[in-house]
Amino acid sequence: MKLYFLGHSELIIELKNNKNQSIRILNDVWLSNYAFGDFLQRNPLWKWNSNFLGRIDFIFLSHPHCDHFDPYSLYWIYKHQKPDIILPENMYWAESLIKKYLNPVNIIIIENNKPIKLKNIEFTGITFFHNYETNEKDVMTLFISNDEEIVFLEEDCAIPEKKEYYEILYYQFSKKNYKNRIYICVRNELEGFFLATDEGSNIKRKEKISHYLQKRKKEIEWEYYKFYDYNLPNLYKLKNFIKIYTGQGMIYPIELNQELLKISSPLSLKQIVQIENKIQKKYKKNISVFFHEPGYVYGFKNGNLVKKELFSEDYKYYEIDFQSLNFTKYIKDEPVFNQFRDIEKQRILIKKLLERLYVYLNSYPEVPIIDLFKNQYCIEIRYGTKENYKTTYYYLHFLHYGFRETDKNIIKPWEIYWANDLEDYYYGRLDQFSSILLDLTTFRSFYFWTMLGIPYLNNDIVKNKLTFHFKRALENLSVDDYVLPVLKNKIKIKRLDFV
Repeated sequence: MKLYFLGHSELIIELKNNKNQSIRILNDVWLSNYAFGDFLQRNPLWKWNSNFLGRIDFIFLSHPHCDHFDPYSLYWIYKHQKPDIILPENMYWAESLIKKYLNPVNIIIIENNKPIKLKNIEFTGITFFHNYETNEKDVMTLFISNDEEIVFLEEDCAIPEKKEYYEILYYQFSKKNYKNRIYICVRNELEGFFLATDEGSNIKRKEKISHYLQKRKKEIEWEYYKFYDYNLPNLYKLKNFIKIYTGQGMIYPIELNQELLKISSPLSLKQIVQIENKIQKKYKKNISVFFHEPGYVYGFKNGNLVKKELFSEDYKYYEIDFQSLNFTKYIKDEPVFNQFRDIEKQRILIKKLLERLYVYLNSYPEVPIIDLFKNQYCIEIRYGTKENYKTTYYYLHFLHYGFRETDKNIIKPWEIYWANDLEDYYYGRLDQFSSILLDLTTFRSFYFWTMLGIPYLNNDIVKNKLTFHFKRALENLSVDDYVLPVLKNKIKIKRLDFV
């Protein structure tokens, strides 16, 4: 088996079928320079020439976040070749959309825990169900195997620590006498990224990062200890087991300020591997653990890395050396797209979205709904532009069903939004991860913004987002032209110095 790493979670898996044919699968698709939802830059940046990916037989799309399902990258690929797309059943709604914009395209729907064979390679998709709310509960993980090798793509899924789920993993890895059992996990460490980049005080940043690193070391050790504490089937006892860390392919755009690169990765994949190797000794384990290096192909034999070489130089990778840095980040208090809209239509839309929020707040156990009613949870919505707007307040009270509306500020709002931003969220111009453009430090909570990113409840919003960006791709518009003007207008970085 060969693994071609493209950075972030994207990679090409190449393995042979029983006819000795090499089959190549591209896992997820985000090769654009920027993420149109997160408004962050990809690292590395690839030069899009017609053959830099080589032949692709299949593309697997694990879930519809923009760093995994990028219409611009897909549209470019389908200009040059026509691989089949493997689509999880929980994204069935996207089939007609993809066919509309990538026609002709063959789409194969893969059902949960039902193996399928394509070109004599077996694919088994697994969707794990969480007992807590997450914006990634629609992620499908994937096993790919032939008679001698198997690889598991964890994607952005945090595997629930339930015996039944680890029995599924153990069964898949052990059902044959595999010469290579490869587990690929994604660790973007976005919590650390935002702790570092959202905090302007270097003293506070150091304190937060120190706590974060201690927490992550405990979490990494728990990945070993849980097999004993929860009596889970122990994957690490399997022969020829290999673990590879991918991810961390997002940075603040260099054009915004290159100095922010220095605080973009308080815990690198290399450091994670070093920590894990120390923990392995404590638990008397000796599995092979690696981190990916973009632009390199890894080859494996009998559980060992036997080949690592550069397969392409058509990319630019920005090395990150974490340092102490003082700066202030200022986010302009105005709509992302500061233009006058039809306010009456916005009011109708926002009432519709507030109905969803009411259901969300009353449905999920981690939301303290009684306290929200008791304290008159209130959302302030600003209709108009920065220069000319009117404010409406929506609040909860035990006397009423749903949100009540008033023009009077009867209580301090918990959350404040521009109507334009909520409208743009609904129609796909923003998404949950565009919160980078909001000053959330002024919020007591951000349930509304979070709710709009919950899968299944908001599939219409996700479809709007993909449609919007497929249309732009079709018009040969770039992500760069979409992201950079917004980012440069909304965020200002001042007072950079090292200490």
